Amino acid sequence: MLRAAVAEDHQAAFRLALLLLSERPKTTVLRDLAASWALLAAHAPGLHGSRVGDAADVLEELHLNDLTEYRHKRRNRLAAPGERAAALRQATIAERYVDKAAPALARYRDDLKEAREADAPADTEPAEPAPDAGAMTWDVPTKRVIQADALPGGHRFEDKRLIEEFKPLLGELPLAGRVTDPDAFVDTLVGSFPWMADALTPMRDDLRLRTYAGLPWLHVRPLLLVGPPGSGKTILARRLFAQAGVGCDILSAGGASDNRHLQGTARGWAGAQPCGALRAVQHHSCANPGIVVDEVDKAGGSARNGRLQDTLLAMLEPGTAGAFYDECLCVDLDLSSVNWVLTANRTAGLAAPLKSRLTIVEVPAPAGRDLDAIMADLIGDVAAELGVRRAALPTLDPSLLQALQTDLDRHGDVRRVQRGLKRALAQAAGRTRRPVDA
Repeated sequence: MLRAAVAEDHQAAFRLALLLLSERPKTTVLRDLAASWALLAAHAPGLHGSRVGDAADVLEELHLNDLTEYRHKRRNRLAAPGERAAALRQATIAERYVDKAAPALARYRDDLKEAREADAPADTEPAEPAPDAGAMTWDVPTKRVIQADALPGGHRFEDKRLIEEFKPLLGELPLAGRVTDPDAFVDTLVGSFPWMADALTPMRDDLRLRTYAGLPWLHVRPLLLVGPPGSGKTILARRLFAQAGVGCDILSAGGASDNRHLQGTARGWAGAQPCGALRAVQHHSCANPGIVVDEVDKAGGSARNGRLQDTLLAMLEPGTAGAFYDECLCVDLDLSSVNWVLTANRTAGLAAPLKSRLTIVEVPAPAGRDLDAIMADLIGDVAAELGVRRAALPTLDPSLLQALQTDLDRHGDVRRVQRGLKRALAQAAGRTRRPVDA
């Protein structure tokens, strides 16, 4: 219908798109309306080119509303895992552009009002005025990470490249991840990781205190998850940041022979890069990204090449993190809002100064009774990986589920369950005809 309208009248097509979005904002096809706007812009760039960005912002506003509904559903245990995954992906996009959503929505409402008035019969009353856009604004907290108004210049081509690459981080950056209901937030995690309910208590306490103090953005004390291999430590860390809408970088410390990925390299070396925390800030466009340091107990290094654990000491201590000197950009950084989660199988190899900076949480291995929660997430992950709906996956034989439960009781390893689930699905797929609408 939109394409037919484009062929006849570009302005009418634009109005039609607005009307459709207002009438059916949850329709999947209309959620792809940004592409339709791009199509209109291709036919008449002068008329519609500025609306492509507005379309994306309007959709992000809708994503925020979806997230609110999703959280309400999860408190009542009504949301399916597929809905959870979709809401979290949408939240990651929406929170990054939340400050742009209100003005874009105001422009959208003005255009919608004009479209309705133009399409209304002559004898009807004019449309109601659009709601005040001020009611839809958010007070987004910000923070300056680079403690300088400009990056020191250099004469080398490599220096100029670094300055251009990281210059967008100058000034204030948003603090992402609004956690207005700490109990609902942690309960959602407990629903996916029931064997970690006690381990999540320190996080619940942190978030309660911050919310009480009027600090709703995500910031948790540096956390060390200690538990056997396959107990879900890294999965929990990634889920924590995804659920809050804060991106995270994963740093594998196992076997690391130096601290370059975390410390960065000094300017003047070929391929010089700032510290890993600032790169995470750049990747996720916020002042408080998450960093997961996996298998920190297996990190190596030496006094000559640098030890990863020694670098962590400065980054985890709030005082030194607030004035961390980056040898590549030659400026001080305030990294005190970065969220850190470390994982380890044991604490024996960790230095006492490092452990004193961490909230150490023992993570038990999952048991057979936790299989339903694990399967709900794993099946959603498999469906997302294959690009199909959960309902399109083949039905598992009850005997295979019983075997997975027995294996989980014996080994307590989520990775084994994941491998077993994929084998079971593959066997079931060999006996089941794929649905036509999958």
